[in-house]
Amino acid sequence: MIGTNSSTLPSSLLAAYVTRPERFLNMHFFNPPLMMPLVEVVKGPHTAEATVNAALDFAESIGKTPVLVRRETYGFIVNRILFIAMQEAFRLVEEGFVSIEDCDIAVRNGLGWPMGVFELADLVGLDVVESILAEGLAQTGEARWAPPAILHEHVARGELGRKTGQGFIGER
Repeated sequence: MIGTNSSTLPSSLLAAYVTRPERFLNMHFFNPPLMMPLVEVVKGPHTAEATVNAALDFAESIGKTPVLVRRETYGFIVNRILFIAMQEAFRLVEEGFVSIEDCDIAVRNGLGWPMGVFELADLVGLDVVESILAEGLAQTGEARWAPPAILHEHVARGELGRKTGQGFIGER
């Protein structure tokens, strides 16, 4: 069995480059992998059921909590939900409904997330977030993935979050 960890690069895009595609799939471990228990096991159209079962068993054997994504979808489960939630948060701020600070407070205290959407975007890197959204748009053709103006403007100014010391958090 061989797996790729990327949640934005499905194994089907790489299957032609392996000798036994039926033994190839995505196993998306979350960062930091030593602390995060979840592993998304994703069955590609080329992946055999035996490979899926082996991946699920392997994840459990190393103390992880596997979930099965029955067929490929952009972002799998967690990142698909996360990045669509980010889009909504960006729009709420962009359209003047809420400040960045209040949005993050609401997400932390209302949804129970360990950090707010804008804090998380700054941690991931605004250029990375923009790239993931642009790739989602390219792969799915769905307008909901289009990077919003507020994100693009920060990236264009070189304000990429923690790695540059400037991002959404500096706007508070």
